Amino acid sequence: MFNYAGLVDPDVFWMGKEWLMYVHALQQGTIVAKSSSGTSFEFVGKLSPQGFGTTAPVKLDDGRFRLYAFNQRGQMVFNSFVSTDAVNWTQEPGDRLTAKAGTEITDPFVVRLTDGTWKMFFKVDPNAGKR
Repeated sequence: MFNYAGLVDPDVFWMGKEWLMYVHALQQGTIVAKSSSGTSFEFVGKLSPQGFGTTAPVKLDDGRFRLYAFNQRGQMVFNSFVSTDAVNWTQEPGDRLTAKAGTEITDPFVVRLTDGTWKMFFKVDPNAGKR
């Protein structure tokens, strides 16, 4: 359980010793909450970087985490960030994926396949700018 005003789109993931939740708080951006049980969460703070939409990060072989995110003001590009604690993030240089002209992309979700490769799933809005 976690009480906070205007929450949408939670992502909960295991950190090895505790659960973290990234959840979008309307008008406030993404916030982070933690839990030892996975059932009752406490507020940690706002996710940095601010102004980016995201899903759960992936754990890398070296123990760090990588977060794929989209700029909420444009929804045209995915960027990546790295962290050792999944709370404090450093942006990596360059863009990871750019939307085709006339579309928007959001919610990048990356999974590791059984053969060790990675696959990214994301939403595409083909009607961007036509509303």
